[in-house]
Amino acid sequence: MNTVIPTTLHLTLVITSMSMLVLRPLIFNRYPDESYQKWWLRIYLEEVHKQKDLGTVSDDQVDNLFKEVNFFSLCGHLWWGIWATFQTLVSDVDFDFAEYSMLRLGEYFKQKEKFFNYI
Repeated sequence: MNTVIPTTLHLTLVITSMSMLVLRPLIFNRYPDESYQKWWLRIYLEEVHKQKDLGTVSDDQVDNLFKEVNFFSLCGHLWWGIWATFQTLVSDVDFDFAEYSMLRLGEYFKQKEKFFNYI
């Protein structure tokens, strides 16, 4: 079941904005807590199961999706942090890529221990 990417994007959009280039600060403390995520993921999975006639959603399925989503969220921080570091060296765009890189990599290292405890 390919549900990780849409759910990761949803939870990431809770804390970011499509208008990042206007230098709106990222507020990582808006990332939903575990109970909210599992509540939302259960609703999401129930809808997927209903559409595909897959039966009821188990707690294990919710827990597994929760782990996957958080792992890929962590990957996103690492990816954008490395990308922004590279952009600092090569881009002509008037944007503080170094600060953005520090924010994303900082969040990666901050969340790394917590997220790796889930898997």
